[in-house]
Amino acid sequence: MEFYRLKLAFSRKYPTYNLIYNMNRKILILIILFMTLEVSTQSFKLSKPDIQKKEILAPGVIYLLDKDAEKEFFKYDLNPREIAKTKLLPFKNWIKGILEKKDFDSLISKTNILPRELRKKLKVTGQNETNDSESLEKEWKTFYKNYGKDPYCGYDQFLNTKFEEMSILPYEMNEPISVDVDSNEKFTQYNVTYLIQINPNSLTPHSFLVNTTFHNSNNYNFHFLTRYINHCPIHNSDVGNIKWYSENGPEREELEPGIFFKKPTPFVKEKFLINHIDPREVAKIHVAKQANGLKHSFELGSVPQLVERLGYKFLKYSADQLGVEYLDWDPGDTLRLIQENIDNQISRKENSFCGLNDLYQHKTTQIEIQPENIRLRDADPREETEIFDINYLVTFVLDKEVNGKQKSFQFLIKYGLRENQISTNSILDLVSSDCLKR
Repeated sequence: MEFYRLKLAFSRKYPTYNLIYNMNRKILILIILFMTLEVSTQSFKLSKPDIQKKEILAPGVIYLLDKDAEKEFFKYDLNPREIAKTKLLPFKNWIKGILEKKDFDSLISKTNILPRELRKKLKVTGQNETNDSESLEKEWKTFYKNYGKDPYCGYDQFLNTKFEEMSILPYEMNEPISVDVDSNEKFTQYNVTYLIQINPNSLTPHSFLVNTTFHNSNNYNFHFLTRYINHCPIHNSDVGNIKWYSENGPEREELEPGIFFKKPTPFVKEKFLINHIDPREVAKIHVAKQANGLKHSFELGSVPQLVERLGYKFLKYSADQLGVEYLDWDPGDTLRLIQENIDNQISRKENSFCGLNDLYQHKTTQIEIQPENIRLRDADPREETEIFDINYLVTFVLDKEVNGKQKSFQFLIKYGLRENQISTNSILDLVSSDCLKR
């Protein structure tokens, strides 16, 4: 939706960018995804994260260390602190200059928008109605010049802020993309997002999700404000409530007989708050129901019900066993062959696929559900609703003892949530086993 800005920046810096665009559409998808990770709540103030350590990167810049926040970066052998030091420090000078000059035009030029939302705030209707971001930006600037107010982001108030300090906390990233332009030109593109708070210790801190795009082969660096939290853009204003966030409930509670909800970690809890979604409510209404469905399929011996929900890691492992190539979600005969291999192995009493036959041979005594992550899926500006990908750790505890402990299977399951309804679900990983880590 704001891709033209990124594309223009890339094109100016790299003449070969258009070639990359045609060769590898994944770059487009990745950039659009990061440009749409922007959900806000109607009325909340971010709490101070439960941070064990902090470090001063530069005068007025604090880096917050949190294992949960950093783990996505470590997954790809990236150092989030070093990225913050080399890629985010320039943001300090930029935002400080914006505030000193009260430069509204430059600020909105790097702000992500939802066209339908901005149109409504600007009261753009009739012949002037457009989804074109550039035209809407001009309308936005004109409104500000005429009235001295910003009806969309409230930047008129932010521009009256005096910069004192800012904190930087890693928020999320996606898998890096390797791009082969030609035999002589290659690079890896990274898109990472940080939660930045301006004047975090003041009574009125300002919180942003800042996306930075960079390459490993040069000094190119591009910043974009994907979300001004509690201001703009707002995707999920009518879904959920925030009471759960301040409630001091138990670490573990029973949602229904035999199914327990475990609190998320402080950082994950913060991400759900930012996205205005109650993870306990989603677990109670949707995840528990589907987990119970799997439990019943184990009791009935219905292996296909589990197999059809297994995601890429499981299918790729099965394909490697068979010596066949498996591409992402191959819909043809190869997929059926791969799934049949898993089905046949699970049905064995010995040497089962990742030991999953235990789920069918032993009774499930309890199920534990814990939120693991949430992110906004790439949004289509023409759509009026969004889809959130929510990950839960779902653990099935069996009546089988191994080394004096109850045998359990912990799955990482991704649910697609749209308007409080589950649209998709997929079992991503078997966390309790090294079976797929090959």
